[in-house]
Amino acid sequence: RELVELVRTSGVREHSAPGTVSARGPRKPHNWEQPLDPTRYAAIHRALLTGFLSGVAMRTETGDYLTGGGARANLWPGSGLSAKSAKWIVSAEMVETGRRYLRTAARIDPTWVEPLAAHLVKRTYSEPAWEPDMLAVMATEKVSLLGLPIVPRRRVRYAKIDAKASRELFLRDGLVLGQWPEPPAFLAANLELAQQLIDLQTRSRQPALMRDDSELIDYYDARIPGDICDGRSLVHWWQQQRQSEPQLLKMCEQDLLATQADLGSTAAFPEEMEVRQLHLPLSYKHEPGQVDDGVTVRVPQAGLNQLDPERLGWLVPGLLEEKVTALMKGLPKALRRELVPLPQMARQVVQAIRFGEGSLPVAISRALESICSTRIPPEAFDESRLPEYLNLRIEVVGENEESLATGRDLKSLQAELGKQAAASFSSKPDPRWLQDDLRTWSFGTLPETVPFRRDSLELIGYPTLLDRETSVSLRLLDSAVQAQHEYRFGLRRLFCLATPRELKVQVDHLPHLNNWVLASKTLPQPCPIREQLLELIAERAYMTSTPWPRSQPEFGLAVATGKPHIPTAATEVIRALTPFFEAYTQVRKLWERTNHPQFQATRKDIHDQLSQLLTPGFLGRVPWVWLIHLPRYLKAISRRLEKLTAGGGSRDVQQLPTLLPLWNRWKERQT
Repeated sequence: RELVELVRTSGVREHSAPGTVSARGPRKPHNWEQPLDPTRYAAIHRALLTGFLSGVAMRTETGDYLTGGGARANLWPGSGLSAKSAKWIVSAEMVETGRRYLRTAARIDPTWVEPLAAHLVKRTYSEPAWEPDMLAVMATEKVSLLGLPIVPRRRVRYAKIDAKASRELFLRDGLVLGQWPEPPAFLAANLELAQQLIDLQTRSRQPALMRDDSELIDYYDARIPGDICDGRSLVHWWQQQRQSEPQLLKMCEQDLLATQADLGSTAAFPEEMEVRQLHLPLSYKHEPGQVDDGVTVRVPQAGLNQLDPERLGWLVPGLLEEKVTALMKGLPKALRRELVPLPQMARQVVQAIRFGEGSLPVAISRALESICSTRIPPEAFDESRLPEYLNLRIEVVGENEESLATGRDLKSLQAELGKQAAASFSSKPDPRWLQDDLRTWSFGTLPETVPFRRDSLELIGYPTLLDRETSVSLRLLDSAVQAQHEYRFGLRRLFCLATPRELKVQVDHLPHLNNWVLASKTLPQPCPIREQLLELIAERAYMTSTPWPRSQPEFGLAVATGKPHIPTAATEVIRALTPFFEAYTQVRKLWERTNHPQFQATRKDIHDQLSQLLTPGFLGRVPWVWLIHLPRYLKAISRRLEKLTAGGGSRDVQQLPTLLPLWNRWKERQT
């Protein structure tokens, strides 16, 4: 009856013919140009919707409609809504001919559906989380009718859905973690006390560890009524109860501390540190905020380049557990939550690793994978965010024990004093390791390391050969990495000197030699390549197998074994460099075609990359495993230049601000 009355008073045309007279008398003609009252329109369609809930449909991106149950249909072409692209409709019937159509349709508001179909809708909840601004645990609610998302996303209080989970999140995030904008007095006092104890723990350098989160949750859970799941309810209850219990929910130190302080043992805080046979004195100071707070190691200048950064990262055994805990706390939240409680996990990690072996981040990563099957990459542990006292302080001293430099970054100290340290290391050389103008292996066996004493310091030297182009020199370096790097070029020079004619013949008969020589003159940093080709063939003939010779008999055997392989090595060089020069020639062609002002920013960047990639002598200095990839890099540059001429210049310029900071950081690390 209500629907009939709405239709009658809204002026909806009835089925009787115009001008006819009903039992109630003649009808007045309706003015059909007058729009319907919007409130009447909504009321009619809501009334119709109650009987046609199965006819609700939602328009898809392809233009058809998704109906309840997942079926798809099209709007009847004769419908008044066919040209209006209504997002939500209700239809009275669905017919199937060659296609499925919805007929007798009307536009609806999806918000009408939920109150009318409360008994039919399905509600799902996700992402429950404590929201400090609401002082409650909120979740995302999705309401669907027969699979149609009438409410795709709505934040609701989660306590009415899952009171237990809401209480756990409330206790953990709201109270234990203190995520509360303006906490009540008891919580403010508890958080302040916790911070004081953390500060005290930091100042005392003692493992007086705080209780983990689960224990603190249990503390609140035992004292707060079980039906309280949000902040406002808690504050209301607490304000009533504290009149009779002023100290209600207020923690003391015993509630927060898990153990008492342990001073440790002498072995945990040794008087000296052993680094690659260097015995270096340690000193301790407890003055937070001072530059020398923490542990300091004194290093003679001659031994600076011999320090092992991995060993220094372990600090001392007594502070290892605290450092591991701090490294875990610095992890991103997604990784950190897999390791809670952190103090307990750090203790297990320290028990599982062997102090001082390898890199500390690598050891932690392996231990975590073994303990809890959680894979955390070593690079995720950010040591730069650690408190200063958890990084070893290095003091470099001169011959008279005067302080030359101090700092906690070994690389910075080596960059500042590395050359002086190398000079100090070689200031009193052993004549055996100071030989020049060597053209044959006439210096006996070359050991990997040579220990020796300098005043009261025991040092380690690394013998190597230095390439002097027409000869080699024998030197004792203070860095194993640098010694191995130089040995490659020095040993290769000896091979070149041992078979000069055979190598020169192969270079002279390279099929594309003249073209390569011409192309080399157009490099960003032009350089002669004949000598580089000779060195490259020698390296492929004599040095492809390891270990490399370190005595005269081993060297003679290597010459005899490698000499027959010189033609094969030349063939390898041809196969590697032919595509390289072809790719470089293509880069040059495209480079000339893009010589326009609008491309200058990209051309400048490409020129910079080529200058770094094709440095003088690159054929002889770039390792073979990377040299064979140069054609691929040049093809990528060609592809970039091609895109400039194909309309991609603006996009390239837009992306440069993202690329250049990374590129500049890489160049800084190479210096």
